[in-house]
Amino acid sequence: MTQRSAAFYYVLLPVLFLGAVLVGLTLWVILANQKMPPLSVEPASTTPAEVVYQSGKGRLKGRIVRKDGSPNTEAVFLSYDAERRTGENQSVSMGSMARCTDEFDAEVPSGKTWILVSGDAIAQTSIGPLENHAGGVISDLTIVVDDGEPLDLVLRAPNGDPVAGADVEILLKVVENGKFGTSQTATEQGEGRYRFPHVSDATYFITVEAPGFAPFKTELEHAGARGEHEFFLEPTPSTTGQVLAFDGTPVGGAQFILNCSTGNCGQVIGQADGNGHFDLNQLDPAETYEGHIEGPDGDRMTFVELTAGQTGLKYQMPRRRTLRGIIRGDLSQLRQSFSMEERKHYPSVIVVQRYKVRPEERGGYYLSFRPAVEITDDVGHFELPGIFADDVEVRIGPYSLKLDPDVATAEGDILLGYDLDSNQSKVTIVDGESTP
Repeated sequence: MTQRSAAFYYVLLPVLFLGAVLVGLTLWVILANQKMPPLSVEPASTTPAEVVYQSGKGRLKGRIVRKDGSPNTEAVFLSYDAERRTGENQSVSMGSMARCTDEFDAEVPSGKTWILVSGDAIAQTSIGPLENHAGGVISDLTIVVDDGEPLDLVLRAPNGDPVAGADVEILLKVVENGKFGTSQTATEQGEGRYRFPHVSDATYFITVEAPGFAPFKTELEHAGARGEHEFFLEPTPSTTGQVLAFDGTPVGGAQFILNCSTGNCGQVIGQADGNGHFDLNQLDPAETYEGHIEGPDGDRMTFVELTAGQTGLKYQMPRRRTLRGIIRGDLSQLRQSFSMEERKHYPSVIVVQRYKVRPEERGGYYLSFRPAVEITDDVGHFELPGIFADDVEVRIGPYSLKLDPDVATAEGDILLGYDLDSNQSKVTIVDGESTP
């Protein structure tokens, strides 16, 4: 083995080390003076990937408990809101889910889902969003309910006088999803006070309609902690006139129904008395209203540019036209509708009318009807009075047909004969009842 001298360790090695350091410093200075391209670092995305749901239903199971963890013993109603994206398509489903006390087990259309719990003796509450996939099961859900707190809304005119006879409703605001579910109606207490006995410490949508005042809408945060809240309503002038039939006789009970141009689809803003006279005293002076007028016997016509304060208006209905149908063949293919009053299902067809309030506008607004089909001797019969649009579609079981616009706008009633076995139809214009 070669032996190193002391000079090697104490003189030569330190010199070599110092030289290496000097060379490194020189190279660093040279490189630092050159323009180096900046490093590009892509920030991590904070937006979660959107979940895609397949069509179908998922199963939601769980329990309902009180704040202390004990099972709920009062009857409650569950409803759902499911938002589903399948590829480029998006749909929203809402509906009733179950009536129960302490446990629930129901199938719900797939999608990002919220569950709302309502009851006579509890404050509304909700859970969600849930990733509810078709064919999947979520079985460990727990919903906590309680009595909540009473909320009193005090309504006053600008001069401070209490407002009586108002319709006051609240609807729970669900996080991320806005409002859905069952609205609650206040009980009038007198002196302009309206009470909701069970309200949670959450945000609610409030709507107020009172004779002589403009509609009032607002949001109220932490409603359960308010106890009492006061609102002042703005007076509005009356809009008056009369609705007449085609022959000049009054149409008593005619309703003014809004279309979707103001986001109030189907809202009734007033009704004529027995002599056809109307007094619309709850219109917003800042709004222009349009929609259709509907009489109790099916008379229909459109209205447009209706505003607060108009007087002496006259609306004369066109001659009422009725669609009569006779259906033969396999009647088991007919759709089934449910009657809340009779608590039973009944066979029906669907008649959709698309109408325009201005002839020059594109698109239009839809009215959908489900006339009952009465079956006698294996033949179905239905009637729908009030055909007033030139775009009319009739859905009979799995089939659908559109009436020719010339037929839809002609004088006289429309008689439709349809055979479910052959998918054949016959349409004729008649002055009275006839047989196809």
